[in-house]
Amino acid sequence: MRLESPAEMTTIVFPKEYDRKDKGGMTLVYLLVAVCLSALCYMQLILGEIFTPLLELVLIVSSISALQRGTINKNALVIAVVSLFYILYSFSVSVLVNGDNLLDFLQAYKSFYYLVLIAPFVGKNFYSREVIEFVFKFSLACFFIKYSLDKFALGEERPILMVENNFELVFLALLFYAYSISIKRLDLPFLFLVCCVFLLSGSRSSIVCLAVVVFFSINAEARVKYLLYLAATPVFFIFIYVVFTSRQGGDFSLEEVDRYKFMLEFLFSTKDWNLMDHMLGATPITPLDPVTCARLTFYGKLFSYDGGDTCYSVILHSFLLRVLYDHGILGLLFLFSSVFFYLPKNSMKERFAVMLVLLSTSLSVSALNNVYVAISLAIMASSMFRNCQPYNEKIECEKL
Repeated sequence: MRLESPAEMTTIVFPKEYDRKDKGGMTLVYLLVAVCLSALCYMQLILGEIFTPLLELVLIVSSISALQRGTINKNALVIAVVSLFYILYSFSVSVLVNGDNLLDFLQAYKSFYYLVLIAPFVGKNFYSREVIEFVFKFSLACFFIKYSLDKFALGEERPILMVENNFELVFLALLFYAYSISIKRLDLPFLFLVCCVFLLSGSRSSIVCLAVVVFFSINAEARVKYLLYLAATPVFFIFIYVVFTSRQGGDFSLEEVDRYKFMLEFLFSTKDWNLMDHMLGATPITPLDPVTCARLTFYGKLFSYDGGDTCYSVILHSFLLRVLYDHGILGLLFLFSSVFFYLPKNSMKERFAVMLVLLSTSLSVSALNNVYVAISLAIMASSMFRNCQPYNEKIECEKL
């Protein structure tokens, strides 16, 4: 590839022998667009809640497609193999030996098989700046239109595009961050639209992740714009206040916060644990204390797929608590360090930002345990954020 002038630095042209490799990830984009359009047309009213399993299928198909486009990154391969062995071991203990329900097992180990599915994307050069921009702007348009219709036309308190907005808003936030990285600045008009979507959603747990994205999207060299950011700060805090008070009815008490209640139940169920238990977590698919399950009967839909009074960590509504209970501190460290190694073309600041976004959503049901985050990570892991060129049959990217 020959760069003729600085103005062409953002244009990446690959010779024909690279076309097949670098366009392989478009399978994910095409399928994602089709799913978003279906959601925008209210297909869930006809077909029911199909979008999450449909996106699971999209990720599987796209991962197989990506697997055929070159070798897997070495670090990603190690992580995928370790995750796969851990899944197989836990499956043998819980399902084959103890006879636990397969669906309960899959619910508890989603994060680890997502790591396996994302691995083929890592380090590839599937998505140019133009593709990232299209995916973000198309997704934002779908969110904005659907949320506006739900809120103002249908009177929904918690608008959704495909599923509960605690899940899907992290997807939008990470896409916005990928877009900000690709254009190397914070796009204020689109930031305003993103904030509108988050405000319409009424989701408290997604506010912090948006704040993290905005903070890390600010170009440190854009000194002239600092006053504008400072002026916008009070507006942002008013935005947060409006969402919180609207969800709490104007009165706030720690005892009324559901996440606080779940944390107390977690502490109750682990009160007899020793240090090793905290490091490794419970035996695969260990139910919570029966007393805890009795206290949380209001969440009956989250009890075991076998029925009855058995409940598992999924009922705690917190990714952080679920991972600590099922996989321990070591499992938590493995998952977040895997995200770091799955973004080899990003700077340390960008990797840290993504990890912080996921950590900020770990108190909710989202983080690494949902397919929406997995898809956004797959896109970021295989995007061309830097100026890249073929060299000695490899794709080398300009470093920061």
